[in-house]
Parts: sequence; C-alpha cells; structure tokens
Amino acid sequence: MFVIVFIDDILIYSRSENEYINHLKIELQVPKDYQLFAKFSKCEFWLRSVAFLGHILSSRGIEVDPKKTDTVNSWPRPLIPSDIRSFLGLASYYRRVGLGCVLMQNGKVIAYASRQLKVHEKNYPTHDLELAAIVFALKIWRHYLYGVHVNVFTDHNILQYVFSQN
Repeated sequence: MFVIVFIDDILIYSRSENEYINHLKIELQVPKDYQLFAKFSKCEFWLRSVAFLGHILSSRGIEVDPKKTDTVNSWPRPLIPSDIRSFLGLASYYRRVGLGCVLMQNGKVIAYASRQLKVHEKNYPTHDLELAAIVFALKIWRHYLYGVHVNVFTDHNILQYVFSQN
C-alpha cells in the first residue's frame, strides 16, 4: 500500500524515486478512469516531507509536527510544590457517572480529561472514586511529572491514609 486518501487529500509515499514514478502513474490513472480531475495548482509532487493531520511524514518515518508542540514545550516546568499543585489542578469525580480532571498551570486551564466510570466503579465508595480521579490525572499527565518530585495535596481527610503509605 502506497497511498493514503483522507477526504480531499491524496498522499502517495514510496521508498525510491523510481517507485514513486510507478506509484504516481497508478494513482493518477484511477481518477482519469472515472473522469475525475485534479486542480494541479493545488498539487505538490516530489516532496521529501509532508505535513499531514498534525504529523510530519518523511523518510525518517512519522513524527509529530513541531508546530503543534512548540507552545507546550516552551512552557516553564514547575519545580516548586506550589507550582506543581497549581499545575495538576483539580482531580475530581462527578455524579457517579465519570471521572474528570483539569490540568492547570499558573491558574490557567491547559487541558481537561474525563472518562466514564466502568460498571464496577459505580459501586465504589466516594473516597475510592476520589482516589481513582487522582490516579487517572497522574496517569494521563505523567509525562509532565517524570524526573520531578511531586506532592499531591487533598482536602479530603479520608484520603490522608493513602499519602502516609510508602
């Protein structure tokens, strides 16, 4: 397989220039057979890399488009406990339907994540759901926490026993 079609984009990829020529001939024949036409002013050929759906496709493989991550990468990494506390934001549960968490930094919302409760989780007591929300938040955003000492603070007294464990 050497072609990806996504709505109005056709992406042809090949290992060599000769293979690309053959793939291009095959792919351009299909629309011609159905009397479909392309606007060649919107076509690009012989590109070494292509931005496609937030990724860069090249001979190195598929990589995330750096334009999509530059802003996040330039955020200052929180180093002191008060920054980390505001960075993790709020982990919560709601109405025994799902878990939700908000990722914040410097008092601003960066991301939000939620998921439905699994069938067996609907029977969990409140303090277990609160703990599940914290674990959910830490798992989702763990890449922000690697290599950093993290303190988790809660105002739920029933969870204090968890934080006293090794």
